[in-house]
Amino acid sequence: MAGMGTGNSVEQVVVYLRIPEDRTGAEAGVDRQCQDCLDLRSRLGADGPAVFMDNDISAYGNKKRPGYLEFLERVKLGPSRIVV
Repeated sequence: MAGMGTGNSVEQVVVYLRIPEDRTGAEAGVDRQCQDCLDLRSRLGADGPAVFMDNDISAYGNKKRPGYLEFLERVKLGPSRIVV
């Protein structure tokens, strides 16, 4: 977490990455997303990883997305900027 908030609140910058279908299994789309999101996160002054990912997991039919569920729990911890 980075001290980016005002007053006593500490704002975290949290990254969520998702590709619903990865036909090759190479995670190339997620890798591209990750680098862009980490670059933005760095420009926002955040350090340390708070990255959650669901690769090749569709949300169709209310399927569980473990990375998304972890991401939601992290955001509940306090003020957050979300990078997707």
